[in-house]
Amino acid sequence: MLIKNRHPILVEVVDKRYFVCIEIVNCILLPPTLCYDESKQVWWMRNVLVDWLYDRIPRGNVNQFIHACRAPSDHSLMSVLGGLVRFTFSQIAKDADPDISLCVRTMVEEVIVEYGKIRAKNSSAHLKFLPLPDESKRNKKIWILPNLSSFTNLYARLNKMHARKLKGIKLIHDQQSHFDEILKNVKLATEVLKGKPFTPHSDYKFIEHALLEFGVSDKCLGVQCADIVAGTVMRYFRDSAMGIAVPSELDKVMRILLHG
Repeated sequence: MLIKNRHPILVEVVDKRYFVCIEIVNCILLPPTLCYDESKQVWWMRNVLVDWLYDRIPRGNVNQFIHACRAPSDHSLMSVLGGLVRFTFSQIAKDADPDISLCVRTMVEEVIVEYGKIRAKNSSAHLKFLPLPDESKRNKKIWILPNLSSFTNLYARLNKMHARKLKGIKLIHDQQSHFDEILKNVKLATEVLKGKPFTPHSDYKFIEHALLEFGVSDKCLGVQCADIVAGTVMRYFRDSAMGIAVPSELDKVMRILLHG
C-alpha cells in the first residue's frame, strides 16, 4: 500500500559500532575544548577518522569508552586515553601507510596534555571529554542513544521534503515510557539549532514546527507500518553486514523500498 500510493519512506540505519566511533572522534580526538571550527574541512576530517576507527579499533577500546560513559571518572577516561595510545602504536606498525595512525596518536597526546591542564583546575574535567548524558523521567542518566540522532535526522529530512512548511504535520512516535521527555527536549533543541550540518538530504533550519505525539503500537496503524519497515530494513542490513545470505524475498522487498 505504501509503495502503491507513492508514500515517501524515510529510514535511518544505525551501526552501533560506527555510532560509538563517531562519539570517540567528537569527544576524544576532536573535542570541543580544543575549539575546532565547523568548516567543511573539519567535517571531512571527522568522517575520515570515524571510518578509519570503525575499520581498525579493537572491541576492547570501544568497550572502554562505553564504560567511561556509564561510569565517568578520571580513572575511566585515562583508561580510554591510554588504550588509544597503545592502539595507535600497534596500528602504526601494521599500516603500510601509517599517516592516519600517526595523526590519531598525535591527537590523543594533545588531548592528554589538554586534559591535564583542565584537570588541575577542575575535578570534573573528565566530563568535558565524554558525551553529554540525557536524563530520564526517573533522573537516570543515559549515554549514547542512537535513536535520538536518528529522530533528529528524520525530522530534518522531513523539513527539507516539505520546504520548511511543517505547520499542521504530526509526528507519531512509538510510546516511550522512559525516553519520551528526552525525545521532546531533543526535538526542541533541534528546532533552535544554529549550526548547518553538511547533510545534502536534510535541512536543519526550522521555520515551522511539527507536533510530536506518542502512540501505542497495537492501536496505531502508522506505528505498526513503521515497525514492519524498520524491522525489514534492519534484518537486511544486519544479515548483509554479517555475510549471511539474504533471502530472495527480503532482497526483493528491499529493492522495492529503495527504487519504488
